[in-house]
Formats: sequence, C-alpha cells, structure tokens
Amino acid sequence: MLRALAFTLLVLLSGCAGVLPGGAEKDRAAVRTLGVLPLLVDEGSAIGHPERQGVVDLLYRHNVLKESRLTALLKERRKFFDIRPISGDPARLYARLVRERALAGEGPGQTWQYRLNPSAAAELAREGAAEALLVIVFNGIDRKEKRWDRTRLNFLEGEFNALLATAMVVLPSGEVVWESSGAPGKAFALLQYPDFDEAFYNLTDQVQVKFVTLAGLERALAEPERGVFARSPFPRRYGKLFEEIASELKPDRLVPQGGVR
Repeated sequence: MLRALAFTLLVLLSGCAGVLPGGAEKDRAAVRTLGVLPLLVDEGSAIGHPERQGVVDLLYRHNVLKESRLTALLKERRKFFDIRPISGDPARLYARLVRERALAGEGPGQTWQYRLNPSAAAELAREGAAEALLVIVFNGIDRKEKRWDRTRLNFLEGEFNALLATAMVVLPSGEVVWESSGAPGKAFALLQYPDFDEAFYNLTDQVQVKFVTLAGLERALAEPERGVFARSPFPRRYGKLFEEIASELKPDRLVPQGGVR
C-alpha cells in the first residue's frame, strides 16, 4: 500500500513538473540581461543623397553617445534585470557584426533586414556579460510612398529616399528574436520631399522631388524635444525612437525560436 502511494505521489510530482516548460521554463529562456551597442550606420545601404558621404558623416556625428539615453530609459522601465552598455567603434562593430542585408516587405512597409555573425554576437555578449544584444542600425532606403503637402489635400506617390533606424535584439547564437523599423511609411528622417509650393506658385501640376540639404538634415537631427512646459536639449527624433523601442521591448518576447536567418 505504501509502495502504491509512493508511486502515485511520484506520478503527481512528474505531472506538476510537466507544467514548467509552459511557464517557469519559458521565463528561464527569456532575456534578463541586455547589452546595448553604440548606434551603427549601414554605409552601403541606399543613401541616395548627392552628398552621400556628408549624410553618413552627419549620422556618425549625431549618433555619438546617444545610446546612453536609451540605456537609462530601459533601466527606468525595470523590465530587465540589468541593462549593460557595450562600447566600441560603430564602424568596426558594424563590420564585425553584420554579414549581409536584404530588403523585406513592400511599398511604405519596406525595410532592411540584417543577417548577423553568430561568432561576433557571441563574443560581444560574452564581453558585455549580456544574454542578448540590442542593435540599432541606421540605413538609407528607396521605397514607394505617398507624400502629402502641408494642407493634407494633395499628395504625390512615388519612390522616395529616406533614413530608417532598424532595431533588433540578437542572441549569442546570432538569432534575431525581435526587430522593428517603425510603422509603415514612417522614417527616422526624410532625405527627399515633393516641392508642392514650387508647383503651386508656378501654376503647374508637375511636382519636383528634391533632396533635403545637408544643413537641413543637420537641423532635423538636432531638433530638440518639445515638452508641455519646456524644451529638452535632447534631439526629438532620437527621443521618439528610443521611447518606441523601450515601450516595445519585453523580456518574455525575446525567446529563442531555434533559427538563424
């Protein structure tokens, strides 16, 4: 009788243990310690501006140390056990970590996807004592969109050049478990615009597509945040990007699926 009871108890315990993979086991698989890399730039992407190198240089200059704001924001949210900054030269980190890129999606939802180097991801995670890496790559893209005038009454549909920020979380295996390039049709910064005002004042339906000047792009990258009562010196575009990333990132979403693209 005692032996039968012991056997029954063992079966019950085994049954309880079988519940763990859906709960505690999943929690154990989730990322708790996240390493944040410096902001990277994909110099070889479709940056179609006539002063291409100038655009690249502006990105590198304005990106410097901006990730510290994101690190602080993620720490404030307390979704992860720890957020650890990982230092390094952005150009060298990109060359070390990124294997190749490919276009994904269509129209205003088209973005770049990146295939990462597993050995580099593992080394960086080990160096930073992190379970996963948060990587943000700024890139240029040509995609078909509608651009509206300031009255929101007229639009021009065509292919426009813009800057995107592709954010992803990569495991030491090289697997990307989360990624985002923002909402379809939304860009980090526009490199081209339709000149509706010129068409209006010249009494023509032919709307010319022009490139933003480097001076204009620099002002856009440095444009400060505006609050209800005061202005913050931190750039608005970076602040908005980091808020979106911090809101979307949750440890239980960063679970390995067992594949590396």
